[in-house]
Amino acid sequence: ACVFGPNYAVASKSMDVSTAEGRRDFVRLLAYWSFSEDHRLGYDPTMRRLKELSCWEIEIPACSDNSEDGAAETGAESQMPPTNVFYSNLMVTVSERLFGRHTRCFLATPDKPLPGQKLAADDYSVFVKDAWPEADEDSSKDARDEIRHLAKIKRILGEKRPDLEGTYPTIKAGGRVLIGCSEGGGNAVQDTTRFILGNVLEQSKAAEKRALETIAEDSEAEDAQTKRIVHVRVHKRIATTPIGQPISKVKSVFELLVIIADVMKCHSAIYNECSVLHRDISINNILFRRTPNGVAGLLIDFDHSKDEELDDGTTHDMRTGTLPFMSINNLENNNTKRTVLDDWESLIYILCWIGTYGYNSKTARKTMSSKPLKIRQWVTDNMQ
Repeated sequence: ACVFGPNYAVASKSMDVSTAEGRRDFVRLLAYWSFSEDHRLGYDPTMRRLKELSCWEIEIPACSDNSEDGAAETGAESQMPPTNVFYSNLMVTVSERLFGRHTRCFLATPDKPLPGQKLAADDYSVFVKDAWPEADEDSSKDARDEIRHLAKIKRILGEKRPDLEGTYPTIKAGGRVLIGCSEGGGNAVQDTTRFILGNVLEQSKAAEKRALETIAEDSEAEDAQTKRIVHVRVHKRIATTPIGQPISKVKSVFELLVIIADVMKCHSAIYNECSVLHRDISINNILFRRTPNGVAGLLIDFDHSKDEELDDGTTHDMRTGTLPFMSINNLENNNTKRTVLDDWESLIYILCWIGTYGYNSKTARKTMSSKPLKIRQWVTDNMQ
């Protein structure tokens, strides 16, 4: 029997059904499965398919005005908090990797459709992201919490820079997904890999740490190598507005330049006013909206961002971002602290990429040469 999670696979000992012990273990496993709650079998009770309405019903923790920076209060174990409910029949992004964040994104609406009503593109007003990022189990110490960052940005820029509204995601709901574990869902625990695995997680982390320490001793590797153990991942869900379009849908180079200018203006304000560094400037994270006045840029995806006010002063040797657009310091995976200049360096690489390949099929590079361009090495982790 195996259990698969966002960043692990755990297998039981083999059960040889040709022996009495193996048959006993197998029957015991079937009995445990038959009495397990749905969430222990891998079902998500906070996201349901409504067959009669042909759409998903998605529960998202409501933002609390009493919690820090408006983020939902989600302790390790608590009463079920209030939730906002959204409806969707359009998944726009899905991760196809076996291990990782398992990100799924939906276009959604807070209005429940009527029987026989089919949700159309114009009905959607909210962007919903469901993911399993690595995170500190104590939400108050989670320096890379996108939900906390967006709540802070909304609070500060909403007051100081109303002219930037619409160039960054505005949080409508969000928090750590909680699973009800008692009759009626009264008590709740965070949906994390620790909750799924229990003591098995600590055993796996201890075993991997011992193995890495042995490797480090044999190869005289740096102490940092021993930190690469099984990390805890936390199930988070967030709803934001507005909904943007990819830059592949722009109609001219002028529109593209306006969008990039808007995004980096927003980026600078977020860093200067909120002390939040984005750390993943890439083509996929630059969107736009069409307004009566033209186009407006939209900077999204603060999954890798970091609040400098929560920085403990240590160096950051872990890569973050999208490979073709990472800064040199990021690619080298060195101990140099990432700064705002790394994000601007990423923008230079984006412009180089678009200048080489275009921003959509109509502007794509046309060449008769079969020899690949050197810029293609950017996607193969070649720093040269």
